[in-house]
Amino acid sequence: TVRRALDELAAEHIVERRQGSGTFVPTHAAPRQQFRFLRLVPDDDVEGFTRELLGCRRLRAGAEVARALGLRTAEPVIEVRRLLHRRGRPVVLDELWLAERHFEGLSAELIAAHPGALYALFESEFGTRMIRATGQEPPPR
Repeated sequence: TVRRALDELAAEHIVERRQGSGTFVPTHAAPRQQFRFLRLVPDDDVEGFTRELLGCRRLRAGAEVARALGLRTAEPVIEVRRLLHRRGRPVVLDELWLAERHFEGLSAELIAAHPGALYALFESEFGTRMIRATGQEPPPR
């Protein structure tokens, strides 16, 4: 039963197995984990994606965001928007909604000063390990 549960967690990328070492909850600080939710892999030998912070602001949760985060409508949230670039061209628009109570003190300045991945910042500064992300199409404008 435990082995089957670990197999399922590994299949969902919540834990990773290392031959001869054991099973671990991966950290976002590891280079190969930085884009694990996006499953981004360069199709050539050129490495690296660059990030551009578009904004970080505090808002009150609307009905849709509150429902998705399990909050009450109008609870404080933080919206973080950024672009992920590859070879100077934008490839991903990230829009993150975070319950403010878990990320008190998060700011554009803190994000800009952090040298690594955003999820690694969440782990190191706020003690919050991201294990799952959901995506959806942006609403029509």
